[in-house]
Amino acid sequence: MLRPDGAHMFIRREFAPVGLRKGCLKRGFFLASQLDHRLILAGKLKEHTSKRVLHLRGQGAGGFNGLFQKLCHGGLIAFPPKAWKVFRVSLKRLSSQDKPISIRPATGYEKGMTKLDPRLTPARPDLAAAHLRGLVTADAYVAGRPMQIAIGVADVHRSPSHDAPLDTQALFGEAVTLYEDHEGWGWAQLARDGYVGYVAMAALAEGHLAPTHRVAVNRTFVYPGPDLKLPARRASPLGAAVCVRATQGGFAQIGETAFVFAGHLVPYDSREKDFVAVAERFLHVPYLWGGKTSLGIDCSGLVQIALDAAGVAVPRDTDLQEKAIGAPLNLDADLTGLRRGDVIFWPGHVGIMQDAANLLHANAHHMLVASEPLRAARDRILAKTAQPITAIKRLG
Repeated sequence: MLRPDGAHMFIRREFAPVGLRKGCLKRGFFLASQLDHRLILAGKLKEHTSKRVLHLRGQGAGGFNGLFQKLCHGGLIAFPPKAWKVFRVSLKRLSSQDKPISIRPATGYEKGMTKLDPRLTPARPDLAAAHLRGLVTADAYVAGRPMQIAIGVADVHRSPSHDAPLDTQALFGEAVTLYEDHEGWGWAQLARDGYVGYVAMAALAEGHLAPTHRVAVNRTFVYPGPDLKLPARRASPLGAAVCVRATQGGFAQIGETAFVFAGHLVPYDSREKDFVAVAERFLHVPYLWGGKTSLGIDCSGLVQIALDAAGVAVPRDTDLQEKAIGAPLNLDADLTGLRRGDVIFWPGHVGIMQDAANLLHANAHHMLVASEPLRAARDRILAKTAQPITAIKRLG
């Protein structure tokens, strides 16, 4: 989130000055400007966020300028393609009366503007991973430090603030590479699915864990000793990786003063036979954007967690999953020929077939993980969003 008191720091960190030449502003760039000493940003909505978000839809120059003035105390404008010419016209007027404008390619762009996915690319205009040298332009490059998630579940935010959007979560024992430690926030990349984001440094510990077991139930408590009557210190979710040092009285020791019930663990390399059964354990769990646990989960998180338990590594987000998962089936208007385990994709949504007719999915309509007829879900989504099913995938 952008705050007035952090605007100057944000500009220095994200928008190092470069030359502004005629015609150089294209989609995929950000404009950082100070109007009356207050921050204004324009660019892709995915890259940075603010409390004030405005979408321009076919506005003329006058409409743009009116909206522009409303944003004087800080905000983000997401420009659809039709409004881009308006923006470029207004840029000339802005540059003549305002302070110097800083403009840089958005995070995740290579030289020559071939786009890398910013969700999976540890690169910003001011800092990038050392292995990306020569692929992306940045002011500095770092090798990164091996770290691990040291709490039950760590939120991964889009920017270094607890108020920033939650993109995903990392589970206890998960390996990460830390590229920046700044003011209590770590800019890091998750080893499990490659996601890049900001994690509170308090959630990280040095080194990579060599796991021996993983949590096989939705949630297990961690005790300070091998005694269920002791107050639990925290909990670890399904899929958390642990290193068992010893067992005592039915408990597994996973740290100096950390014990979990041994029956809730399975060998790290063991695999569930039915990933749909894993997903079904989350039935009625609340929907949480970016969530990956039984306290809250989203549609692609449900698919990822369930398949991971079955030994199938898949990306985090639906668009990436659609490209990576299984073999495509013919799209039948009658939705016939489906079976348990088929994965159904819409733009920005995904669900799992429980059988030939019923879909299991974490969704914002029910605000929880629900089971319902696929045809009912298809018809409702089409009526509300005009988005049809884009793919049906079957795992081998």
